[in-house]
Amino acid sequence: MNSLLCCYFPTKVIFVDDSSSILRSLAPILDHNIATYGFFDNPYKALEFVNSFQGIDFLPSAFPSREQKSDEIYKAIFSPQRYEEVSSVIVDYEMPSMKGLEFCEKLQNPYIRKILYTGVADEKVAIEAFNKGLIDGYIRKQDESDDPSLILNNFIRQSQLKYFKTLTDVSYGTYS
Repeated sequence: MNSLLCCYFPTKVIFVDDSSSILRSLAPILDHNIATYGFFDNPYKALEFVNSFQGIDFLPSAFPSREQKSDEIYKAIFSPQRYEEVSSVIVDYEMPSMKGLEFCEKLQNPYIRKILYTGVADEKVAIEAFNKGLIDGYIRKQDESDDPSLILNNFIRQSQLKYFKTLTDVSYGTYS
């Protein structure tokens, strides 16, 4: 990243998996200093939550021009709602009511980072989804060679950085 981000702060990361036990096992291994987390075992409820969320609008009114009042900048910077801004969704591929890729297609915010977290989908499925722009990352659940907390927390950190990089690029008209 070679540019100064227009903003950066902990955001909310949503986990979607039909297995409640997997969701419960994730909570203790996540770094709560980098994000807040939401856990959903129902993809429809997760989709409703993410798509109905009215977070801080960073584009472009949250960064007023010089002519606008400084209190608007203050309100945007110190709004407690900004920590509820959903930057990333980590979704299981195989769920009985809705597949993870279908979930990703139905997200309305195009800037949210989408990570496929699965024990079922193979790399070919992940590559196709990545090439179609449906996902931004892929994590295998049963990859025992690495520490799962390290993998997840690194993905979350990188996803937040990329989320704010995209918002910065869009705000300044450099997004392609």
